[in-house]
Amino acid sequence: MPTLGDVGKVLFVVLLFGAVVYAFFWYLERRGHRPSPARPTAAPRRVVAPDDDEDFLRELERRRRKAARERKTDKPETKPRENRPKGKGSKPEEQNDKGRQKPE
Repeated sequence: MPTLGDVGKVLFVVLLFGAVVYAFFWYLERRGHRPSPARPTAAPRRVVAPDDDEDFLRELERRRRKAARERKTDKPETKPRENRPKGKGSKPEEQNDKGRQKPE
């Protein structure tokens, strides 16, 4: 059965071996590292008008539909008027078609 001292020595050798391997590969990478050639720069992005941008149009349509749904659900239910007079004189005499009082 190995003693604690033997396990320590094996652990030391494994760590030393790992450090040497790491240093070797680090050296190889640094030695072969040359400045990369200049990459061609991308042309500046052109400005996209809002009516050409698909994401903008999709979001605008989503907002429009949401607002229409909200208006539809927010409308109070209208009850039919029961006391409304029928026939020719259905509008009060003092008001014209636009809801303003008639001049006297």
